Amino acid sequence: MTLNTYKDLLCKLDAEISKLVQSFCRSETYGYKTCKDKLQKLIYTKQLLENNFIRVRLDKNFYCLEETEDYTITKTLIRIIGTKAEILVKKIKKIIKTDKSFVWDFPPLPQPNGVWVGSFFVPVPVNTLADIENVKIYLENKKLFSFFAFAVDYSKKQILSSKYLAEEIEECTEYQEIDKYCLQCLDELKLKKLIENI
Repeated sequence: MTLNTYKDLLCKLDAEISKLVQSFCRSETYGYKTCKDKLQKLIYTKQLLENNFIRVRLDKNFYCLEETEDYTITKTLIRIIGTKAEILVKKIKKIIKTDKSFVWDFPPLPQPNGVWVGSFFVPVPVNTLADIENVKIYLENKKLFSFFAFAVDYSKKQILSSKYLAEEIEECTEYQEIDKYCLQCLDELKLKKLIENI
């Protein structure tokens, strides 16, 4: 089904629903035979048409997420313009930087409940200098402040790192023809037959 066929069907359904709503109102007012079932079926058919064609299926067709060690690319359907889908493409590139450094001074020992590293509480008991290694492992795993590759300097009584991950974000907009995806959305013949049967 092409986008134009879809729009035509939607217009015809709207016109038919509008006519039946007026007829239903008159029947309720003057006691005529009601057409409530037919009206409900047309409303459900319109919902089926909208849900399957426009957002639900097209979101799946146009949305994608690609991840590697160096970057993440996401594509998201924003809106439909004419016969094209407007898609936001966001590329996030991960870069290792060394222009800043992380320094944490050992606290007074013992610290049986854990230690504070900046504004983060590290729930690792530090009773001896050997326990500092566990704090380093915790920092590596959590990647706090985006730093990694921590080293322990026992002479200065510090945990240090000069490597951190930063992100560069590039955004652009793509336009893709919708009609080539529409066969996956709804079958035109089946839908027309459904409407005719109502």
